[in-house]
Amino acid sequence: MELLRVAQQIINDEAVRLFTQECGIHYPVIFENKSIKIYVQSQRAARVLSWQKCYLLSKQCISWNYQKVEIYSPPYYCSPITINPHAILKKYCDYQDSVMNKVPPIIAKAGIQLDNLKLSQSLLPIIIRWIENPNIKGAIVRISDERQIVLTEASAALISGTDLVGATKRKRSDYWYLSDLSDMRRETKQRGDSPFEFRWRGTNEQRSQWTLFVNRYYIVCDEFSNVYQISENIGAEQIIPPPTI
Repeated sequence: MELLRVAQQIINDEAVRLFTQECGIHYPVIFENKSIKIYVQSQRAARVLSWQKCYLLSKQCISWNYQKVEIYSPPYYCSPITINPHAILKKYCDYQDSVMNKVPPIIAKAGIQLDNLKLSQSLLPIIIRWIENPNIKGAIVRISDERQIVLTEASAALISGTDLVGATKRKRSDYWYLSDLSDMRRETKQRGDSPFEFRWRGTNEQRSQWTLFVNRYYIVCDEFSNVYQISENIGAEQIIPPPTI
């Protein structure tokens, strides 16, 4: 009996290791009663995890044949944030289906705004692909100063009142919700060269409209040793203004 118990514990530990690795998280996890329970160190960490990893946690929850993800936080660990993976994935599928199949192109003629960019061979294929596919909502940010130096028209169209030329002169600190920006900097360092998805909140220039974005990111280092972060948006929805920092 003891041998079986030890064997089961080894299996559980390995399952937790694999799940946390697949989701890119570093929190204690328990598999229990068709629920994946994640324990974080604060309520803010729980909210951030539910924003940033919602899609990935949902996808992995279903692939592991569980019904929901619960994120627990202090002080009492009794009122978790619950993620319903089937509802989340349906929302993403409906969004992508509407964008890719049911509506005409947002941009009839491809255009990309560049500003203060030394165009290199590493970036050229990315920009050409965006020109050939005008519905891609793409952007390039220079890591050294976090300035958005390349933006597609489809990306600018996500926020009303956005001036395409002006948008390529903005830094992330000008339009990101600052706590999300701090989390993004940390995630970028942890991920290194690996692509990842990230959820963040941003506003227009007038700060009159807030949007929750879901983007895919990866790093490119060009032949001049300039480091850029490439992003393509896969989801966006208007939200109420977040709390003032």
